[in-house]
Amino acid sequence: MSGSILKKDASVLIVKPSSMGDIIHAFPVAAAIKKTRPDVTVDWIAADGFTELVRLSPHVDHVIPFLRKQWGGAWWKPSTIRSVAGFLFDGVGGRRYDAVLDLHALFRSGLITAFAKAPVKIGFSDARELAPVFYNTKITPPPGAHSVDKLMSALGGLDIAVGGPPSFDITIPGEARSWAAKITPESPFVAINPNARWATKRWPVANFAVLSKEIYRRSGALTVIIGGPEDMERGEELARLIGPPATNLTGAGGFARLAAVLERALLTITNDSGPMHLSAAVGTPVIALFGPTDPALVGPYGKGHTTLRAKVDCSPCREKTNCSRAIECMTKITVEEALGAWESASKNRENSAKKWTPRFSGR
Repeated sequence: MSGSILKKDASVLIVKPSSMGDIIHAFPVAAAIKKTRPDVTVDWIAADGFTELVRLSPHVDHVIPFLRKQWGGAWWKPSTIRSVAGFLFDGVGGRRYDAVLDLHALFRSGLITAFAKAPVKIGFSDARELAPVFYNTKITPPPGAHSVDKLMSALGGLDIAVGGPPSFDITIPGEARSWAAKITPESPFVAINPNARWATKRWPVANFAVLSKEIYRRSGALTVIIGGPEDMERGEELARLIGPPATNLTGAGGFARLAAVLERALLTITNDSGPMHLSAAVGTPVIALFGPTDPALVGPYGKGHTTLRAKVDCSPCREKTNCSRAIECMTKITVEEALGAWESASKNRENSAKKWTPRFSGR
C-alpha cells in the first residue's frame, strides 16, 4: 500500500527522544516510510544528547532537539517552564504535520504528541503513564514482539504495509570511518563493551578480561574496548587487566565514530546496551550477555547474533539496581560459555580472523 492517509508531499513527525537502543530500534520505521513514500518528509524529535545518533539515519530529514534534562529536573523553575513551553508551543506546535508517531509511549512523549499540529496522532494502546489519552489512533502491538517489530506495527496507523525484513540503513560519515581506520588496530579485533546503564546488566569486568585474553591466545584477535564518557573507570580497569592486546577507546568520539569502530570489528561482545544494538544495526555479529531483560523482546535484532543467559528462575526481572541475589543471572554466565559462543561465531563467520581484512579501509 502507498499510505493512503498521507497526501502527496506529506510530513510525518516521529517522537522517540531516547535512549540509544530505543532510537536505533525505531530507524526501520523511518526507513519504511521513506522507501514506501519517498515524497514524505520525516522529522524526528530527539533529546539533545541523541541528535547525532538520529542523523545516522539517511531517512530522517530534520532532527528537532529538546533539552531532556529540563523535563526531569527542576521543572518548577521559571526558566525551565519558559524553555519547556517554548519547545512545546514553538518547537513542536510551530510546525504542521500530517501525522505524528509517538514511538516512545510515555507521558512526556504523549504530551509532545498532543502539542503537535497534526490531524493523525498515532500511539500504542499499551503506552504507559496515561500517554494513550493523547492519541486519536491507537495501535495494538503484536503480543510478545521484539521492540523493532512492535515499533514497525505503528506503520499500520499510516496505512503503510512493509514487505521484507526491517532495515536500519545506518549511514556512517566518511570522517568517522577515516578516524576509525586510523585509531583501531590493523590486525583483526573484537569490540568489547563491558558497560550498561543498569548495574544489574553488567557481566564482571574480570570475566571480560579472561575472555579477551583467551580469544587472543586462540586466534590472535585483539580487543578494542568501547564505552561512553561515563564508562571510563570500567574501560580503564578492563584495559589494565587485558594488557597489550587491548586498545581502550572508552569515551572516544561520538555515535558516528562508535558505529565506524563497530563496523570494522570481527564481532562485538557486550552486555545488553545501546552499543549492542548499534553493532547489530551496522551488520557486525553480536555475542550478548543477558540477565534482567529478555532477549526475545530487546535482544540484538536480525540473524547471526548469539545471546547468553544463565538459568536463574527470577530472570528476567527488569530490576535496574537492587538485586537480592547478587546478580546471579549475570555472574552465572561463565567465560567458557562465552568462549563457546566465540568459537561458534568464528566458524560461521566468512571473514574469520585468518582471512580478515579491514572492510572499509578504502573509503
